[in-house]
Amino acid sequence: MIPALLGIINYFLLLKIAQNVFEKKFYILLVMICYTFSPGVIFHHFYIRPFVVYEFFLLLIIFLFFRIVDSLNQKKKFFTILYLSLVILVNFINYFLSNDLGKYVILIVTVFFCIYTYLYYNSKKIYSIYNSTKNVYLRIMAFSIIFIFLLIIFVWLRGQDKINSLIFGTLVYTTPMDLKYDYYFLNLNLIFTIFFFLSLLLITKSYNKKNMILMCGGLIFVTHLLSSKDLQLMRSIMYFIPIYYLISIYSISRINLRKYSLLIIIILLVVLIRNYPSDFLNGPYIPKEVNYKDYKLGSEFVSREYLSKDLILISSQPQINKFYNLNYYRIYLLRDNKNDPYDKRVEYYDTIDNVTRSVLTNIIVIDNSNQFREIINTPNKSIVLFIDTDLWNWATPETKKIIIDQFKLVKRFKRVDIYEYAKSP
Repeated sequence: MIPALLGIINYFLLLKIAQNVFEKKFYILLVMICYTFSPGVIFHHFYIRPFVVYEFFLLLIIFLFFRIVDSLNQKKKFFTILYLSLVILVNFINYFLSNDLGKYVILIVTVFFCIYTYLYYNSKKIYSIYNSTKNVYLRIMAFSIIFIFLLIIFVWLRGQDKINSLIFGTLVYTTPMDLKYDYYFLNLNLIFTIFFFLSLLLITKSYNKKNMILMCGGLIFVTHLLSSKDLQLMRSIMYFIPIYYLISIYSISRINLRKYSLLIIIILLVVLIRNYPSDFLNGPYIPKEVNYKDYKLGSEFVSREYLSKDLILISSQPQINKFYNLNYYRIYLLRDNKNDPYDKRVEYYDTIDNVTRSVLTNIIVIDNSNQFREIINTPNKSIVLFIDTDLWNWATPETKKIIIDQFKLVKRFKRVDIYEYAKSP
């Protein structure tokens, strides 16, 4: 519900932004059609991931800066301060409550808008001060002081580390090369991208909302273009899609192709349709980005086939089993391979009685093969393994050998295998 609700809010934020950019309703409608029927956007709004929140933050920041522009032009200091305070609040929430690299992009966009706005409204004052300083050495000294001050702030905020993580970061679980940035923007959506690049030629010297959003879009596009391939996941750039569509269609509006409006709509809709995976209607996912797993069917099978009072469930994702109301005698998380990406400080903790539990669910974690062997030998209980086939590496080779030798596969679902201990009653 949360991604869908944010998606609705994002829809109206984008609508408000489009109304500030376009004068003709035709182009506003075109932006909203592309946004509404984009399979990437639909996919994006079906999953609880941080990227839909970043989309909300980005659109909200742009909307608030548009209000700041209006307030400055109308010389309404109260509303200027109010909207700027909201911008600071949004960034505070984004920075301190997010653990994802995407938070830095939102911060970069905000800093850009602030600097751009400040320099524009103070350009005459800055220029007059510069001209009044006739001494070249004083000018050089002034620029040096400003540069050193900014450098100190940059170092204090560990800016180099932030840039390195954003541009050169690596991920263990990324996507295939055919689902990267180049593929999405320069293959699937090449027509949109051509118009997007053309729009950058429309940037003028004047300070207005259109220039702000064109520069913002160009900044985000280049930031992701420079980032490492590992970080170029389609889902991680979905927050940029509404602005991407808006800027592309802004370019179309300036070329004045209204006579060919029907043809343009048809071409853009064909591009959107080409984005749809063949079985998208069966489940709104992008292949290799998110594939459905039959956790529900697997959990229902276990509930149906085993008595809860006798069931000891060892699962790769026990919190999902609990979500589907699977009842049990005991439940465990199988996670004993510490060579696989494993951060005990974040994911797990040790209790007073030396038992490892999941931080997320408080469920006991099986963190060694001896513990696994001891649990499966519990007498008079049905020992069932619920294995996510993508998480087999969470088990050590020793534990895997026990499973192969002493368990039998009783049911296979999509990317979920159910095993039963051979000695279960």
